Amino acid sequence: MIQLRVIVAILAAAAAGLGQGPSVAGMVNVEQAELSNAVAEANGSPLDFIHALEKHLKKYPASAQRSSIEDTILKAAIEANENRWIAAYGEKSLARQVAPELAVLDRVARALLEGDAPEPAARALAVARRYEATIQAMAKQRPEGHLTDGQWALEVEKGLSRAFSLQSHALGNMGKFPEGTALALQAWSHWPSAEAAREAAHWLDQQSKATDAIPWYANAFAIDDPKTTPEQRAKDRMRLAELYRKAHGSEKGLGEMILAAYDSSTTSRTARIRAQLPKDPNIEAGVISDFRLTSVDGSELSMKSLQGKTLILDFWATWCVPCIAQHPMMERVKKKFADSKDIVFLALDADDDRTVVPAFMQQQKWEGPIFFESGLARLLNIPSLPTIIVLDGQGRISSRMAGYIPEKFEAMLEQRILDAREPGIR
Repeated sequence: MIQLRVIVAILAAAAAGLGQGPSVAGMVNVEQAELSNAVAEANGSPLDFIHALEKHLKKYPASAQRSSIEDTILKAAIEANENRWIAAYGEKSLARQVAPELAVLDRVARALLEGDAPEPAARALAVARRYEATIQAMAKQRPEGHLTDGQWALEVEKGLSRAFSLQSHALGNMGKFPEGTALALQAWSHWPSAEAAREAAHWLDQQSKATDAIPWYANAFAIDDPKTTPEQRAKDRMRLAELYRKAHGSEKGLGEMILAAYDSSTTSRTARIRAQLPKDPNIEAGVISDFRLTSVDGSELSMKSLQGKTLILDFWATWCVPCIAQHPMMERVKKKFADSKDIVFLALDADDDRTVVPAFMQQQKWEGPIFFESGLARLLNIPSLPTIIVLDGQGRISSRMAGYIPEKFEAMLEQRILDAREPGIR
């Protein structure tokens, strides 16, 4: 449900700086009061909310808040999954943004592609090309959000696949079937997705190239893709069967083709993942014991070597003030368990820029070893710092401590470590 109070506050803030004199301020106050009432009467319904804002713009076409209101309508339309308003307001909003969100670019392009008309498709193509340019710019940045270099590279490839798939759809809707096909194949080369396969199949089909289209429909049907709806998958299956029967007289052998498509696409995806191994040895790690951690001094630690032990994973960063304040307390807890060989403390740095860590350690006089989190933060869903994860001897999460209470921290952590060691619990 859309958070109307937050949006009203945003619009009110936009209005606050508009007064340039008593008369102007009075007009703004009247308009703001009407806007607040209209939003309140929407009663949490995104559609009623959109209607209320559109009526307000109709009454106040020269409103100084027009840009903010249009941007808000777009957000509400995306939340309500209403393509009509996404298409109507998306391009206006994007034209005002220097660095738009990828999700907004994606939704606006898809909304414009909802029909088969060439005119909105041409506009969608421009949005999709901007999507591609944004991805290309992101590829040059240091990965953020606990993504390793390898994970970031894969996300970029998936993003480019999406961008070229959108462009393929747009060009096809414009009647440029060969160009649409070429871009679908380019999308597939970046990441084998059901969407890329579907675009390739459809535009080959439109060129009466059934023999070429059939294996692509098989790929689209066989690939497990969260972006594919059950309805799309059913259509892929129906068209695949139809073309296959026309070509072969029956569906005999179709099952084997679908299995082969699944095996081929899975192999292709695996190859792209494994291509990242030189820069990310944990790219295929799916459980904690699969990870290999690199320390600040360059040494490596296999998490597999710690199986059976109680692990205390301390996620921190150099910019995290509470992490720094917590560190002495953590050190005192470590000393209390210094003689316990079955308990291991691991300090895991989550800085995006790893180069700042050695100097920080020297400045703070922190002793090692300190390891880079190497993808564990993402696996364990660490949304904030500091966070401490306590794992029992079977590798299960026994405790998750996000943030800390200074006066209770040491006692709480000690007890949670002891709880993790206690046999017969959980």
